[in-house]
Amino acid sequence: MVIKSLQRRIASIVYEDGLQTRDFVSVHDVVQANILEMEKRNVDYNVFNVGTGIPTSIRKVAQTLFGLYGKSIKPDITRKFRKDDIWHCVADISKIKRIGHKPAVSFEKGMGELSQWSRKEKAVDKFDSANEELRKRGLSKI
Repeated sequence: MVIKSLQRRIASIVYEDGLQTRDFVSVHDVVQANILEMEKRNVDYNVFNVGTGIPTSIRKVAQTLFGLYGKSIKPDITRKFRKDDIWHCVADISKIKRIGHKPAVSFEKGMGELSQWSRKEKAVDKFDSANEELRKRGLSKI
């Protein structure tokens, strides 16, 4: 949503205070983790969390992308909550690290790659319809 908003030059909606965290991992690291798991026969039929193990706030995601796009607009921090939203979600990657996986792509580098890719894509903003669906189900008050 942030990328689409940036392409349209409007502020992005950030629920709550933007300090909720997620674990953002590069697709390159996910591919490397899958290759590692396929090559190591002693881990067949195991389940591994793939991530960075590093919490990153939603606010930081928005600010990073605004910077990459050279925009001075700020996110619209609603201070309104979505029902049953998770405050923090970060992968425990200790098990996959034991078989040799180490995330190699930093958050900043991954966001840089994402912003470069998105510049070639057409922005399709479906925020209003998605938000209306949340409202109908009693999950959002925005």
